[in-house]
Amino acid sequence: RNCKRLCSRMKAKTVEIRWHWKELCEPVFSIDHHPTKSRIVTAGQDNACKIWDYNKADDGFYTFTFVSCLARDQTPVNSARFIPPGDMIASAHDGGVVILWFRDTNPRKDTHLCHDDQEHNQENWSVCRMFRGIADVYDLSPTPNGRFIVTASIDCTVNVWELATGKSTEIFRQHSHYVQGVHCDPLGVFFASQSADRTVSVVADISRVLKDGKPQRQKAHFVHQSAICRASGDAGSRLFRDETVNAFFRRLSWSPDGLFLLTVCGQYREKQQTADEPDSGVTQEKAPRKRPTTKSLTPPPAPKGKQLAPVPPAVAPSTTTPADPPAAPANKESSTSSTTTTEAATPMQQDGVSTPTRPTTPTPAPPAVSTAEPTNSKPQRPPREPVTFSNCSYVFLRGAWKKPFLALPLPGLVEENPNEAVLGSKWSPKFYKPKTATKVTPSPWNISEYRMLVAVYTTTALYLYDTSEEHPIAMVENLHPLAITDVAWSPDGYSIIASSKDGYVSVVMLDKADIGEAFDLTTDQLPASLQRLVEVKKKGAEDMAAEYARVNDFLEKKRKEAPATPMVKKRVAANPPAEKEKPVPVVTEKPAAPTPASDFAFDEE
Repeated sequence: RNCKRLCSRMKAKTVEIRWHWKELCEPVFSIDHHPTKSRIVTAGQDNACKIWDYNKADDGFYTFTFVSCLARDQTPVNSARFIPPGDMIASAHDGGVVILWFRDTNPRKDTHLCHDDQEHNQENWSVCRMFRGIADVYDLSPTPNGRFIVTASIDCTVNVWELATGKSTEIFRQHSHYVQGVHCDPLGVFFASQSADRTVSVVADISRVLKDGKPQRQKAHFVHQSAICRASGDAGSRLFRDETVNAFFRRLSWSPDGLFLLTVCGQYREKQQTADEPDSGVTQEKAPRKRPTTKSLTPPPAPKGKQLAPVPPAVAPSTTTPADPPAAPANKESSTSSTTTTEAATPMQQDGVSTPTRPTTPTPAPPAVSTAEPTNSKPQRPPREPVTFSNCSYVFLRGAWKKPFLALPLPGLVEENPNEAVLGSKWSPKFYKPKTATKVTPSPWNISEYRMLVAVYTTTALYLYDTSEEHPIAMVENLHPLAITDVAWSPDGYSIIASSKDGYVSVVMLDKADIGEAFDLTTDQLPASLQRLVEVKKKGAEDMAAEYARVNDFLEKKRKEAPATPMVKKRVAANPPAEKEKPVPVVTEKPAAPTPASDFAFDEE
């Protein structure tokens, strides 16, 4: 295992247990962490979601134990997410089905089993609602107030579902290809989706957007706001790569303060040496692989209400545009023999005496050809400078969608590593205290009151960025033989859990000595910007409590209509074929019921 460590105390390990097992170890497509507890949920190709608890082991890593298997539809599960405060789970399936699961304290069991591991469940999770669409659902994201679920499908649509009623309130068709990722703003105003059509779409809830100090509408109403495709002022430059990228998901993410939107599958232009530039004549050796550097683009003005420090000198991107396809070759017939002339016959010379020859018909002289360029012909286009691209991820400032705020390029060019595109990202839920260094270098992120961490992953590598640094502070490579599909942060902000197509999950442990100490939003003295964010969270907790009350009313009505029934196993043939023994998940004591957490609600300023 090749692990390049820029944090000296960082360590990584692959947990080799059978997370999702059918006949072989099936891919794990999604992973998410509980908002407050030491619990994760995974989704895989074995048509099930599974809940796991973990504890700290003696070696410093985690020991995972099986809790429950959630299976209802016989289709692979592409994504599963906890809905704050964590008593419900939403899962996205092939076939256009989205299932809402809730923790059922009643002894009533489901009337049938769809997965063998359900016989070993330690907790009872039941189906609350089923949302049915048309095409496969690749990704989903719940809104912070727990009222809506936003889903991304391969029919080029983005759907907004209301949990309490089970209805689709909005359908957006701005994309022209598979929608492979969606994520909701932690302040509850925007959500963004990214598609294989090389665009990012941003939608706003205008009932949460204030105008003249008042909301524009009383009821929730989502309106498409912007489509990000090309760099502003450069019509020939596309920001994102096309469908040739070997990516099943494009999971973009918002920062916990809602200030930054980090998009994936980007391409950054790199200017190369042209023929006009002098050559030194010295053969240079191949440069070693360098650490990727954050490219600071010209930032737009900050939105109102956000006080930022002075912008450091920005690294201007190259102004070249991608080279056009080569022009068609000129017609050979039209470029030759049109100006060819025939010489007149001359007397033959024999022994110095002129001998007359047979007279021939004189050939007329060719018409005069003007060397001046015709007035109606188009001037020839000068050759463009060669341009290459680097894989990167783009960061957009909240409310300024016309131009990227930052570019986070990866080492190597697109032509050299076409499969090393950025596939996803995930921000740490914690805010970290600023570093107390004697010499502090200016950060292109332009934040000084607190720090944030974000994990960006490719097919084979995981990079960790700090908003106070220009370079990534850590990089882990070759954790899995197949592509990484998703990552999740622990609530304390000091560990990352990654899933992969090879069917296993890895854990990356970070140390406080390397990362720094995180803010405690309840006891620490916070900067002004974080104090305001805490107030917004408290205000949003009231909306979450109201939405949970609506869902609980529906569940109580459902319990009265459906009396308790005993568990019935699925039907088995009279002479079933011999099956191989399958491992039984580790069973632990039943954990206590989760308590609602009100500090994970958000609202708009």
